[in-house]
Amino acid sequence: MVTLTKTDYKLLKSHLDHIEYVLLPDVAERLKKARQSGAELYDNYEYEFCREEQSFLYEQQNKIKELLENAEVNDVIRFPDK
Repeated sequence: MVTLTKTDYKLLKSHLDHIEYVLLPDVAERLKKARQSGAELYDNYEYEFCREEQSFLYEQQNKIKELLENAEVNDVIRFPDK
């Protein structure tokens, strides 16, 4: 478990929303266009780039979701005593 401030939680949630509602749909649209370009997929660099970007975004999305699901939100962060 990780402790986050409310501000950090909101920032991560905002980043997650941006990935889900802006970046992933954009990549999906670019993938669609790359597939329709007529080039063979194995030789289509735009398609390959978009697939890699999509994979990276899904990985980031999953990491942030897991972090938010397991986070304790607290305005006061306490550091352990030495």
